[in-house]
Amino acid sequence: MTQATSSLSAFFLPTLSNRLFILLLLLMTNQAQAKTIQLLDQNQQPIQNAVISFKDGTVSSNTANTDKPIAIMDQIKKRFVPRVLIIEKGQKVSFPNSDNIRHHVFSFSSPKMFEIKLYKDQPVPPVMFEQSGLVVVGCNIHDRMVGYIYVKDQEQAILVDATGKAEVPDSISQISIWHEELSKQGQSRQTFELDDSALQPIELPLAVAKPTPNSSFSGSKGFGK
Repeated sequence: MTQATSSLSAFFLPTLSNRLFILLLLLMTNQAQAKTIQLLDQNQQPIQNAVISFKDGTVSSNTANTDKPIAIMDQIKKRFVPRVLIIEKGQKVSFPNSDNIRHHVFSFSSPKMFEIKLYKDQPVPPVMFEQSGLVVVGCNIHDRMVGYIYVKDQEQAILVDATGKAEVPDSISQISIWHEELSKQGQSRQTFELDDSALQPIELPLAVAKPTPNSSFSGSKGFGK
């Protein structure tokens, strides 16, 4: 390599400090493009298992039902895992039983009424969810087993993490929040306006008794007010 070529390469080759500066600039740019929402209860404790939904101008793909992956809601230690599952309208959900006892899975929710009678140690066909809304799942043998399937349509939906946080695009100015304890029937969503702050703490009073799938949801139709 000639001296001229070497000098030219050195001119275009960024130094270590320059590379670090560029990386930091990219990280700051990415952070500036998102708002962090944190949900807290009336005792300032993080809220888990809440769903934040919003419209961002994009439209959900009209992928054929057969092309959508099958979601899973397992049964482990007499609990539905995950407790809250977000899927798209037209998606199927499988309900494996990882316990060594039998379960009887069902739902009375209007978006999807179904029943999988007593079973264990055997595969069962997945269930198709054709309508959007909230589907509350229970076990006819174990009353305390409750799970929630949030079927979204033409919206983005995010489950908050263990600290009650979730990120949304910086352009979002309005969100809806669902949590099982926001209303007696568990169907209500609350709407909130966002400002330009990077961190958006939102307090939700969760003082309502938890619903039970055996009674409260027999007449529910999607999301209530």
